[in-house]
Formats: sequence, structure tokens, C-alpha cells
Amino acid sequence: MQDFKKFLDLIDVEMPKEAEKMVVYFENLKIEYYPNSKQLKIKNSLHRFYNRAYADIRIDGNHNDFCRSNFDSVCYLFSELYFKRDIKDFKVSTKLETGVNIDVGGYKPMEIMERYESFQVHNSINLFETIDAWGGVIGKPLTRKVFMSDYQLKFYSKSGVSKLAGINLMRMEVVYGQIRKLRSVLGMDAKEEINLENLMGVCNWKLLGNYMMDCYNNIKRIPITERNLTIDELNKVYAYCNKSQKKDLAKHLSRHHFSKYMDDCKEVYNLIDKSEDNFHNVVRDKILNKIDFLLKN
Repeated sequence: MQDFKKFLDLIDVEMPKEAEKMVVYFENLKIEYYPNSKQLKIKNSLHRFYNRAYADIRIDGNHNDFCRSNFDSVCYLFSELYFKRDIKDFKVSTKLETGVNIDVGGYKPMEIMERYESFQVHNSINLFETIDAWGGVIGKPLTRKVFMSDYQLKFYSKSGVSKLAGINLMRMEVVYGQIRKLRSVLGMDAKEEINLENLMGVCNWKLLGNYMMDCYNNIKRIPITERNLTIDELNKVYAYCNKSQKKDLAKHLSRHHFSKYMDDCKEVYNLIDKSEDNFHNVVRDKILNKIDFLLKN
């Protein structure tokens, strides 16, 4: 309790009434202290917190870049200034989000995201879903997601959410809902604890970035090309990308003919997907370059 009080004095926040759970807010962070277990939990975006409290140009948002050096600065602030505890004492629990913001030029983010049909990992095919505005706010949806058992793949219009004019920002996020998934991506043992020190390392930032690219590469995307595709090409591309269409085709074709048709569809899809004028490849390069930039800065 005394350490908690020292922290509140340091950030000039009034001590709440003692209870089983004591809650205070520091900028955008929600900080919960449990006197009985002597546990303290910090929630919400470290990116937004850094922008509001410590960035050279302070903004109330997180539409800019949050680099590895910025993350390290926040970690050291909590470790060395606010709580005077070893960085290993700050344990990570669910959920954790990693992501990048990219400028998609002349396209609106939803024009790109609505072309994301499905997400395939091994033999599991999962459809993208369009999500209502947060809190049921009236307006056009800005988000599309894939829901997995222990994580989500999420894309949304960052410029739309942040109400930015004159720019089309799209955000890609991997949302880790279970700590076991984060351990798997980082190559850690099943019982090993994850703390802030783990997340500060260059190697682990690379692993998280590589997994983000793996996720992007596993998306089945309807092409955005300057060339008008033929009806046959379109039918084969949609058949290859869409889970429901595959199921329906499998009901009407023999196993041999279904397998042969899917091979044909895959060949057509891969050819168009890799074409130079497919804007999805521009998006891919932007994501890859942004991950590299965040790691090195």
C-alpha cells in the first residue's frame, strides 16, 4: 500500500478510498490496485499513454508510429521512476495487441478490407466479419475481423476512428486473447512467464513482426487490379477465397472434379495475386516496411 501511495504522490493523483479494488486513472491508463493480494494492474494503450504524457509532440490518440524505443522508454519509466521495481516484475497477461498503421493512398481502408474474404491457417478457413462501430454508434462500420480460438486478426480505418481528414490510414492488428498464443509466437515454454523485459528485446519484436506478416500472407484477398478480370477468372478467384462457396461446390462435384477445379482456382488466384498491378502487394510492402521501421527506431 505504501508503494502505491508513493506512486500516486509522484503522479499527483489523489489516493482513493481503501477497498478490495482501488482504481485510479493516469492519462488514458486505468490502474487497479488490490490491497489483499498486493497486485497492481495497468490497462489500456501504452502507445496512447506515451503520446499524451511524454512524446515530443503530444497528441490525444495513437494514429502515429509507436517505435521500439518509445516502448522501451515507457517500460523504464514504470520500472525505474514510478515503482522502482525490476522490469521482470511487470508481468504481461491477456490481452496484448500488436499492430501497424499504414497510409493506403487513394483507397479508403474499407475498400481494401472488404476484399479480405478469408484467413487460412493449415486446413482451417475462417471468414472475415464486418464489425459495427464501437458501442453501437450509428454510422458505417470501419472494422473487419477474423475470430480465432486464442487470437484475432483485425483491420480497421484508423483515419476514420481518429477522425483524420485528408489521409487514408489503415491499421492491422494481431490481438492476443490468450497468453499461450503469445508464448507460442515468442517460442517460449508453456509455463514460462512473459514480462516487459521479454517484449523489449529486438529478437522478440522481430518474432512479433514476422508473425504479423505470416497472418497477412494467409489472407485470401480478392484482387484490386487495373486490369478487368474475366468472368472465368473472377469465378475461380472467389471460389478459391470463399469458404462457403467451396462447401457448396463440394456438394455438386465429385471429389476428383472438385479437387481438380480447386487446383485450377488456386493457380489462377496465385497468378493474379502476385501480379505487379495488384494493390494488395503494395499494402503488403507498406506493412513490411512499417514493421521494419518500428523495430529499428
